[in-house]
Amino acid sequence: MSTQIRLPVAVGFTGLMTAYNRAVESARPDALFTDPLAARFVEVAGDTTLAGLPRLGPAAEDGSSELWTGMNGYLAGRTVFYDRAIQAATAREHGPRQVVLLGAGLDTRAFRLALPAGTVLYEVDTAEVHEFKSAVLAGHLPSTPRIPVPVDLREDWPRALRRAGFNPAWPTVWVAEGLLMYFPEAAADTLLDTVTEQTTPGSTLLTEYMSRRPRMTDAVLADPQDHALCELLVGNTVGGPDPDPATWLAEHGWTGGHLDLLDQLTELGRPHPTLFDRSIPEPLRVHLISGRH
Repeated sequence: MSTQIRLPVAVGFTGLMTAYNRAVESARPDALFTDPLAARFVEVAGDTTLAGLPRLGPAAEDGSSELWTGMNGYLAGRTVFYDRAIQAATAREHGPRQVVLLGAGLDTRAFRLALPAGTVLYEVDTAEVHEFKSAVLAGHLPSTPRIPVPVDLREDWPRALRRAGFNPAWPTVWVAEGLLMYFPEAAADTLLDTVTEQTTPGSTLLTEYMSRRPRMTDAVLADPQDHALCELLVGNTVGGPDPDPATWLAEHGWTGGHLDLLDQLTELGRPHPTLFDRSIPEPLRVHLISGRH
């Protein structure tokens, strides 16, 4: 790993986890999607334990890690959901031509999705994440114009977004992927209220959150590095909005509903991790949410 490229830490590390999953998925003969740049992030990250972070990936790629098997199913399924929903929203006649990725992480949809001409992606995340991402993507040209917006979501991000060229009077696809599980309920409400204030009719909101906080007991953690990663994830996951997504959307001026990740994986022909199984006590359910304004 180049000493000139600093790894993002804490929640920013989940972006590396997602990149790892997308690299693994892209290498499958039955890949649900292809993300050629994901492997580059993993390559540059190298041995993440040298930066005091958990190992990126399981000890062995043989399916023996319940934690990584579960995450790979979750992340692959939700990636397909967001890909399809973004493409469907922007393909509508007079559909949105602004896509805002809140907590964009190491997302590369500007490079790998064929979006309509005139579409612009705004990638909102911390300066630290953008610094790492820009260094890795140097020399790669996106197929859809992308505008990095370096700002923390706890700051005045709408102002930073407008200064970057975003127009709140135009329809927008708002994407909050892998984000709300790190927000307490009140903070999630505030985020959606802020999004709504920047939204005009014809806009779409895409996000997801869990029915409960994940637990250290949700998977067998035989490997010490798996245990360290689970501690990081459980420690940073704080909750989320109202348990019923349709109610939560309606309370903030949106219509819509959700797709259960379990149903998404079944439709995709992929097995689901045990912790998502509705037959067990208190399964972890993931709501894939699509709202309209």
